[in-house]
Amino acid sequence: MITRKDVADLACVSKTTVTRVLSGKGYVSEESRKRVQDAVAQLNYIPNNIAKNLNRTLSNIIAVLVEDLTNQYYMQIIDSMNQEAMKHGLMVSVFSINRNNINSVIESLISNRVCGIVNLALYTCDYKYIKLLKDLDVFLINLEGGNSLVLNYEPGIVEVFKRLKETGKTRVAFFAGVNREMAEADSRYMIYRKCVKEFGFIDDEDFVVFGDYPEEDAFSVGRRSVRAFYEKKDKVDAILCLNDVVAVGVMRELWGMGIKIPEQVSVIGCDNIITSAYMTPPLASLDIDKETQGKVFVENTINRAKQKKYVFNAQLIKRESLI
Repeated sequence: MITRKDVADLACVSKTTVTRVLSGKGYVSEESRKRVQDAVAQLNYIPNNIAKNLNRTLSNIIAVLVEDLTNQYYMQIIDSMNQEAMKHGLMVSVFSINRNNINSVIESLISNRVCGIVNLALYTCDYKYIKLLKDLDVFLINLEGGNSLVLNYEPGIVEVFKRLKETGKTRVAFFAGVNREMAEADSRYMIYRKCVKEFGFIDDEDFVVFGDYPEEDAFSVGRRSVRAFYEKKDKVDAILCLNDVVAVGVMRELWGMGIKIPEQVSVIGCDNIITSAYMTPPLASLDIDKETQGKVFVENTINRAKQKKYVFNAQLIKRESLI
């Protein structure tokens, strides 16, 4: 395997000079820099980041925690993170978690000295791990004591209700996807309840359908939610869903029941994943800037920003499932 010594020997410089050229830190004459770069190219040398990390407290790995690897929303954020991380010599690793394994995953991440953890999941770990992460100075987002991510869905949901009001609709269901406890802590549910009252829509507890996501896949939760709802109610003007994947399941089940979208019922999702624009009809959704999220997470891991709140506002993407 080619080493830095091999590069140094070919370029007729010291190993320290090679390190300075590769890291971009420290003074190196232009002549020496050119010789090192030529030697690197000739030998096809790839820096050994594992060896470098032996001299550092933390690795160059940013861990991302998600509870659903099938959800494109997470994958779009991770794709943006990965592109930004590569510019800075960092790596992004994705971990699928649930309420039963999150502590063991966090323990493994501590052992491997990741430099940052971005928690996009619905769960958090025991506090004893938070203390260890703080002691190691691991950059945290959405874990207690770290930086917080706020997805402000209110502008988008308000826009949905304005549109529904304009078209004379008054009966809007919310398919929460998750169980009651998780839903009542979710801003989408709280904003839905607020808008129902403020816009003068029919306020009926049966218009909210809970589910078993993420224990059950979101597609199935959407389909099951439709069946559960229509067993109690025979008419609704619109359905606002936890996310786009739930909404896709909802649309599939409504189609099977012969209910036309949007003529009989409008369907609105959250997250604006790529697939939404290609549904039949295309799915209206609340968009959160996923590309910017990814970049911000990486940039602030590098800058080691502390106690920051990242706020991303949702906007309604109007498509045929609503209009």
